[in-house]
Amino acid sequence: MKAMLTALALLGMAVPSGAQTVRSAEGDWSDMPEIRFDHSISMSMSMEVPEAIQRLVQKGKCSVSGVTKRRVDMDVPFLIRFSPTNAVDEVVVRKLGCERAEAILGAAIIKLAKAGALKPTGQNVTGWYRSSLSFEMNRFGALAPRKGAAAV
Repeated sequence: MKAMLTALALLGMAVPSGAQTVRSAEGDWSDMPEIRFDHSISMSMSMEVPEAIQRLVQKGKCSVSGVTKRRVDMDVPFLIRFSPTNAVDEVVVRKLGCERAEAILGAAIIKLAKAGALKPTGQNVTGWYRSSLSFEMNRFGALAPRKGAAAV
């Protein structure tokens, strides 16, 4: 929870009401329906997430596959569960081996959902959906979205 609060502070976000849970896990999520993702909304926070994760690596706080001091190249699958009122109940980020990076990604997913970028389609009565966040950034800060995945 401390990592989640730190991540929210890093991203300049308000602390959630406690109803939202962010955790990490492994698994085959291919049977979950894909979330509806509005890319025009997601681009507004395109740099802050990979930069925050890269700072963790640069400071030696953790090691994340695809992230070096000069480059970020990640594709992180996630699940999101919505309540019957379409509020975010839970986010599950693929394990990265760095709790703080996972919390930053979870906070970004919650922010995207609150902004309306992630919307349930109604295909899953349990409220679970899947997608992924992709980042590709070089040492000059240029961000290049990957084709086929949700770029943030």
